[in-house]
Amino acid sequence: SSRVYFRPRKMEDGSYVIALPMGTKDLAACDVEETGLVVKNILDNFDKFSGKTVQVSGELSPMSRYTDIISKVTGKTVKYQEVPLKVFGSFGSPGAHELEVMFEYYQSGKFLRNPEETRAMFPGAGKTFEEWVMATRKVSSN
Repeated sequence: SSRVYFRPRKMEDGSYVIALPMGTKDLAACDVEETGLVVKNILDNFDKFSGKTVQVSGELSPMSRYTDIISKVTGKTVKYQEVPLKVFGSFGSPGAHELEVMFEYYQSGKFLRNPEETRAMFPGAGKTFEEWVMATRKVSSN
């Protein structure tokens, strides 16, 4: 079963909201279930990857694109709501500060990943977000 982090929150009007501190900046997304395929490929080709940093991504898009995709695939209205970084970190939930630091790094522009490069390096990996939502929707509706 797929893991979903930052699930949409249902609103009183029946729509859904995903609230994250990303603004209009791109956020890299990948299917965590593809991790084994990537690691196996690295271990099978150790000489090629030795000493290198490998970044994996299936999609690099702003949150508004992700919520548009979820809306399109599910037929439900899902919107992105920006939350200021410091507000997000003050929520008091376990790991809130660590998530604040993570999103601050994402916003910095240093977290650049290339989905096409992922697909070229690791055949079978690099599922797009829409492909992932379609697959996850099928699992969750069974």
